[in-house]
Amino acid sequence: MLPEEVVYAALQQTGCVHIFPDVAPEGTTPPWLAYQMVGGQTTAYVSNRPGLKNARIQISVWAVSRFEAGTLMHRAIAVLCDPPTGITLIGAPISTYEHKTALYGATADFSVWYSSG
Repeated sequence: MLPEEVVYAALQQTGCVHIFPDVAPEGTTPPWLAYQMVGGQTTAYVSNRPGLKNARIQISVWAVSRFEAGTLMHRAIAVLCDPPTGITLIGAPISTYEHKTALYGATADFSVWYSSG
């Protein structure tokens, strides 16, 4: 399974009805979650992980209040870091505010190991 598929399946458990790859379409009613691959660890020299690849996936949440954005991010972390997924959080979430849209956001990065074959 590709990392985006694993992430999307897990994010569906947050209860958020708007989940998009990369960016939400213009006019989407908040709250929403977006996910995108933003790199990963190279496995060219990792001999103890044969057949595995790594992806760094960034999750962004957008909502009408700081509380709603924070709550949704914590739900995303909970479902993504549930042991069966094999996903780990890289650092703490970062809060943001978008003046143009008056929306509150949060982003967090996750490490996903997956089979390349």
